[in-house]
Amino acid sequence: MEYHSRGEFPTAEIERRTAEGREEVKGEAALEEIEELIQQISLHSELLPEEVIDKILAYLNISKEEVKSLELEVDFKKGDKIKGDI
Repeated sequence: MEYHSRGEFPTAEIERRTAEGREEVKGEAALEEIEELIQQISLHSELLPEEVIDKILAYLNISKEEVKSLELEVDFKKGDKIKGDI
């Protein structure tokens, strides 16, 4: 997932790789999906990377054991960052 909210026009792109193949979602559909995720997990700069990853996986209903790799990087407007991976 990629989401950029710079300026007045945010952009988003989602790429999923599953046993069935690869799926890409772009544009308004991707924006809606990612903005809903951000709202539901209550993303803020005080969260630890592990907390954010756990919240994202719970929201997507995916266990850590199912994930081959996951990279997380969040840059907040005020300069705070959250980085983590599995």
